[in-house]
Amino acid sequence: MSFGKMDPSCTFGFYAGGTELEQLWGDLARVLSPRSAPERYPIFTLAEGRAQDHQALDPHPGPPPALPRRGKRPKKPNSEEFVLL
Repeated sequence: MSFGKMDPSCTFGFYAGGTELEQLWGDLARVLSPRSAPERYPIFTLAEGRAQDHQALDPHPGPPPALPRRGKRPKKPNSEEFVLL
């Protein structure tokens, strides 16, 4: 998934270098793929590289597509609308 499409509230970031990086990598690998877990869907995966490396692989370069414009609102509110008082 490209970084441009990630929800920032669901993004993790780790900054480590040298031996700290190696230890973090090993600890996370054990936590993310325990052998006893029946599921094989980790909360996130580990990838080597820089953000720029992954952005270069983005199949949709440029700004995100514009949202479609809404037409005129109906005169009667529908069941999905509400008013906060």
